[in-house]
Amino acid sequence: MMIHSKKLTLGICLVLLIILIVGYVIMTKINSRSAQIKDTFNQTLKLYPTKNLDDFYDKEGFRDQEFDKGDKGTWIISSEMNIQLKGESLKSRGMILYMNRNTKRTTGYFFVSETKGKTYEKEKNIQSKWNIIKLSQRSQYKMTS
Repeated sequence: MMIHSKKLTLGICLVLLIILIVGYVIMTKINSRSAQIKDTFNQTLKLYPTKNLDDFYDKEGFRDQEFDKGDKGTWIISSEMNIQLKGESLKSRGMILYMNRNTKRTTGYFFVSETKGKTYEKEKNIQSKWNIIKLSQRSQYKMTS
């Protein structure tokens, strides 16, 4: 009887030990994957805020069969901010940049719009020269409903 209870106790301890080891291995893999995701995310965010557009031109992106070997492509960057104060209309400001990474030329436009019944939008063309974004002289007005 004593030998039977020792074997039973040893078996239970062995099963518990296996469960603890498997749980530890699973938790370690989950934590390492989480740390890897955080590191990748932090590397991406290191670029911001940037004062030099060349940081974006030299960044490597996803490639498929449509790209030639030396072709870096064109990036489209969009940023917009909307503000509505109490009792006033919704005002939006934003910028869209088209960055040709082959020629290192950036064009785009800055827009301001106001929504109160009808939407009025004003667009100003922009250019980048020597890493400085400047407004062009030409601007367009649009009215949409």
